[in-house]
Parts: sequence; C-alpha cells; structure tokens
Amino acid sequence: MRSVSLIEFSWLYDEHKRLLWDEFLKLFYLHLEDKEDINPFYFNLLLLAIRKWDKQNPKRVICESYINLLKYEKRLQPKRVCFICETAIRDKVSLMRGFKVTHPECIKSHPIATKKVINFLDTNNSIFLEDNEIDTILVAVMKGF
Repeated sequence: MRSVSLIEFSWLYDEHKRLLWDEFLKLFYLHLEDKEDINPFYFNLLLLAIRKWDKQNPKRVICESYINLLKYEKRLQPKRVCFICETAIRDKVSLMRGFKVTHPECIKSHPIATKKVINFLDTNNSIFLEDNEIDTILVAVMKGF
C-alpha cells in the first residue's frame, strides 16, 4: 500500500474522542484477530460509528455499536435471570461482559434500573440512560467483545 494518507475527521484533534476511538478499535482488533474471512458487517458498523462519533457522545456510540455486534453474532440474550446465581432479577441490575445481566451484589458493580437496561437492550437506544449509567455500561463493554 503506497501513498495512503490519513482520512481526516474533525474529531481526530479532540484527545478524549480519539483515545476512546483507539480503545474501541482495539476491542475490534482483539475480537477479529483470529478470523481469516471478516464479514463486511464489522466494517459497516465502524463506518456507522464514525458518522455518529462527532455528533453523539462517543461512549453512547460504543455501547450502541456493541449491542449491534451482539445481535449480529446472536449473542445478545436479555434475560430476567441473574447469570451468576440464576435467580430472578429485581429492580436493579448490573451488566457483565457480553451484556449478561446479574444482580449488583453478585459482581460488586454499580446498579442500573432494570427497566432502563431492558429498554436499552431491546431498542438499542441510549437516550433514556443517564451519563453515569452509560459510564457503568461502558465498563462492561471495555472488558472485551
């Protein structure tokens, strides 16, 4: 590959957004590094994220993109049963890697209202979540795809 130049995005000079982008790409790399044939879905998912990155909170873009990835790979299975102790979920929930729902006590994590999480997983829209809740969800995403 010769004469390849960097594609300029307005957010590249925003250090916070660029660092989040680097972390997001690192997750994709680790997820896809062993695959020989990569479906165009992943490339299109990144393109969609790039388009939203400047207009929307990047943390929300990451969380919504991760739901799309889980749905595509048929790994998103929102349940009302804790993944750890296998008892019913009550009014508060925490998320593990792969957005598996658990009781906050089971993984010692910050709780989020169950209705909000179920709505987020069903609609793939983070508009009803507070910024601190998005930060909590992002911790689960950053543990890996």
